[in-house]
Amino acid sequence: MQSNLRWSILNNLYSIPTDCCQRDERTPCLMDSAVVEEAAIHNFGMQAYYRKWLGDIRHDSGNPDWSGDKVTLPWYLYLYYGDRGTLETYFPDMSAYVDALAAKWPSGIVEEGFGDWCVPNEDGWENYFNEVAIVNSSLYWRFARIASQAAEVCGFSDDAARFAALADRIGAAFDARFHDGNGIYGSGSQTAQLMPLAFGMVPDGFVGKAVEGLLAAIERKGRRLDTGIYGTRYLMDVLADHGHIDLALALLTQPEYPGFGYQIGQGATTLWEQWSEKGGMHSHDHAMFGGVGASFYTRLGGIEPLSPGYETIRIRPRAPASLDWVRTRLRTVKGGDRLGMEKGRERL
Repeated sequence: MQSNLRWSILNNLYSIPTDCCQRDERTPCLMDSAVVEEAAIHNFGMQAYYRKWLGDIRHDSGNPDWSGDKVTLPWYLYLYYGDRGTLETYFPDMSAYVDALAAKWPSGIVEEGFGDWCVPNEDGWENYFNEVAIVNSSLYWRFARIASQAAEVCGFSDDAARFAALADRIGAAFDARFHDGNGIYGSGSQTAQLMPLAFGMVPDGFVGKAVEGLLAAIERKGRRLDTGIYGTRYLMDVLADHGHIDLALALLTQPEYPGFGYQIGQGATTLWEQWSEKGGMHSHDHAMFGGVGASFYTRLGGIEPLSPGYETIRIRPRAPASLDWVRTRLRTVKGGDRLGMEKGRERL
C-alpha cells in the first residue's frame, strides 16, 4: 500500500498536482490535491512546491470539498515546517474564503459539492457522490477552526474570536441537522460517522456512541470499506484513536473488493480512481485515495508534531496484531526521526 500510494502521489506532482497523468485530464483537481496533501508532506519535501501551489490557486473559490486547501495548506506548512511566513502571507485569502462560505451558507450547512467522492457503488456519474452535506459541512467547520487558530498565530485576535464563534455556530447547526441524539449522524454510514469523529465535532458525551455507530456501519457492509476519498483519508485516524487499529488495517488490506489489498491482488502498482478495476472513470494512477498515507506515519508509526515544525513531538505508535513490525523514517526541519517497533520486544 505504501509503495502504491507514494508512487501515485509522485507521478501526479509535475509542476502542479495533476488529476491523473495518463489521460487527457491533466488539469488540477483541487479536491484530489487537498485530500492527499498531508500524505505528500510525510513522504516528500513539499514546502517549496506547496508554496508555489498556493499562489496558483489563490483566486479559486468553490465548495469546501473542492477549494479547502487554500485554508488547510497554509496551516499544514506552518504545522509541519514551522513556516509562519507563508501562513501570514495567505491568511487574508484564508479569511476571505471562509467569509465567502459564511455569506453563501448562513445556516452553517453546505448543501452542494462532491462529498465523499467515489465510494464503492454501481458505475455511473450520479453514484460517485456521497454524503455531500455532511462532508462539506464538517469541512466548513474545520476551516473555521483553522482560520481561528491561524488568526491567533498571526496576531489577529478579533479575527480569531470571530472565526471561533463561526465554528461554534456551524457545529450547533451540524448537530441539530445530523445528530439523532444518540451518536448516529445522518444516514449512519461509515462516512457520516467518520467525518465528525475525525474533526472532533462530536460532543464529549456521545463520542463512544458515535464510535459504536461507525463499527455498526462497518459490520453492515460485511466488514468492508464503504468510503470515498474523504472517508478513507480519516478511517485509520479515527479507528486507531479509539482502539481499533486492527480493524482499520484489515479494511484497507482486504483482499476482496473493495480495498487496496484487492487492487494489489489484481496487479496494481499505483492507486485506482475507483475501488473497482473498470468503470466510467478508470484511471489506474490516481492519487486521490492516497490521503490515508499520512496515517501510516502518525498512527502506525506514531510520530506527530505537538508544536510547529516538530519542535516537540509525540511518539505513540499503534501496533496491529497482524503486523510483526513497523519501521518509520520521517525527515523534518529539525532532523530525521526513525522509529522501529517489533512485536514481542516491548520496546521502541
